[in-house]
Amino acid sequence: MEEQVELKLFTVTDLKEYFIHNQSVELLSERVINHTRAYATIMNPYVTDDMGVVSAIFVNGEVAAYTYVFPDQCLVNGQQRTIYWNTVLYVDPRYEGRGYGAIVIGQMVEVYGDDYFDLDAVPASVENLKFAGLQVDYVNQYVLEQKHITHCNLRGALAYMKEGVRIRTAYNKLPDMINIQDGASYTLRYVSYIDDATYSFIQQHSQNDIFLRSQTMLNWILTYPLGQESPLLNRVQCQCAFSSTQEIFRFYAVQVYIEGQLVGIYIVRRKRDELYLNYLYYSSEYENIVFRSIVEHISNIQPIRFFTAHKKIADYLCGLHIFAHNRVYKKSFSHPASFVYDPTQFIQAGDGDNIA
Repeated sequence: MEEQVELKLFTVTDLKEYFIHNQSVELLSERVINHTRAYATIMNPYVTDDMGVVSAIFVNGEVAAYTYVFPDQCLVNGQQRTIYWNTVLYVDPRYEGRGYGAIVIGQMVEVYGDDYFDLDAVPASVENLKFAGLQVDYVNQYVLEQKHITHCNLRGALAYMKEGVRIRTAYNKLPDMINIQDGASYTLRYVSYIDDATYSFIQQHSQNDIFLRSQTMLNWILTYPLGQESPLLNRVQCQCAFSSTQEIFRFYAVQVYIEGQLVGIYIVRRKRDELYLNYLYYSSEYENIVFRSIVEHISNIQPIRFFTAHKKIADYLCGLHIFAHNRVYKKSFSHPASFVYDPTQFIQAGDGDNIA
C-alpha cells in the first residue's frame, strides 16, 4: 500500500481548541504534544493565536516526527528581540533515516528564519539543525557528580565504599563549614514571582548575558513549567514520547539578603537526583556568601549531580570536595548564520529550553 505522508504546522489556536476546549483538530493528539507542555505553550506571554508552534509529519495518520518552538522576548546583545527556541525534536524509530527530522526542523526555520535558535541538542538533532542551515558552536557546562558502582568487582566496590564515606562525611560537615567561615550571616527568601526590584537587580548584575530574559519570561518559567511533578510516576501512562512528568520536579527562586539588602538571586531546578542552576545573578562583593547559600542547598538536598554554566561556582564546589568527580560538558548552541556569536559573552544554563 502506498504511504500517505503529511506535513502539518499546528498553531496556538489549534492547541487551545484541542487541549482547552476539547474540540477535534485533525491529527492533533497527546502523541504529538502532552497537556503540560501544550498548556505552558498556550500561556507563553509572547505567543499569538496564529503562531505555528508544532511541526509534525504523519505517515498513514500515525505520528512519524515532530518538533516544537516557543517564543522568547529578551535582550539579545543589547537589543530587545523576539526569538524562537527549538524545544523538542522526535523521530519515531520506525521512520528513522528518511530525513523527517530535517523536514520538521526545516519548516520551522522557513517560518522563523533568522530568529530561530537551539540550545543543548543531542548529536542527531545537531546534524538536522546543520542541515537546515544553522551554525553550531559549543559552550561549557560544568557537571559535578558522585560516582556510581558500575562493575561488581571487589576492588572497585571497596574503592567506592571508601570514596562514598568521604562524600557523606563532606555532606555532613557542610553546615559547620559554612558557619565557621568569616563573613556576615545571610537570610534567604523563596519567591514565586520576580518583582520589579528583583529584576532591576538582575539587570544590574547580568554577567554580559547574550540572552537576558525579560521579567515577564522569567515569571512564565516559574508559573507555567514545562515539567510536572508526579509522585506516582509508575502509574502515569504517557502517550507522548517527550513526557513532562518527573517523580520530583520543582523550581526554587532564591533571594539572598544581608541586613535587608538583596545581594543575590538564583533559580535552581530540582529533579529526583539532580540540582540544576538555571540562573545566577549576584553582587561580586558578596560572591562567597551567595555561593555558600548554594552549598547549603546542596547539603540539604544531597543531589547525585549538580549542573551549572558558572565556572566560578563550579570551582568553589570543587574546592570543598563535595562531589567525587567533575567534568565539562560541551553544550551545543545552534544559531542562524547571520547571528554573530561572541564566545566571551555568557549563556546561562537555563537559556533556551533548559527549563524542563
